[in-house]
Amino acid sequence: MHPIPFPVGILDDLVTAAEDEPLAHEPLMHPFLLAHSWRQQMNRDARLTNARIAAREGISRARVNQVMNLPRLPEAIQKELLCPPAPLKIHSFSERRLRNILSGGDEASQARRWRLLVDELVAFAAK
Repeated sequence: MHPIPFPVGILDDLVTAAEDEPLAHEPLMHPFLLAHSWRQQMNRDARLTNARIAAREGISRARVNQVMNLPRLPEAIQKELLCPPAPLKIHSFSERRLRNILSGGDEASQARRWRLLVDELVAFAAK
């Protein structure tokens, strides 16, 4: 019995085909920036709603609502989020932590939670 010969060059064809395909997904945008982008789109098109964004993006309306709540953070926190202290970047701040800050009651308590988070992340980055 003879073994079945492996076709020569078959792997080369697969690699070339994979390289020719366009990327399926765009680079991930931070949810805070995504909320601002969606808000701008809604300001330009009065017919655009959270439900239509959800349908367009292939996500639930509840998910769109979660993201759209992030710009409710106090203005001072939003400014720092857009220009975080070195060595942090906006992606240092997870959406879950931002939502936790947002649920923290009044602005003073949100500011305290924000400061604790920034201090924690800076200390972690320094290690």
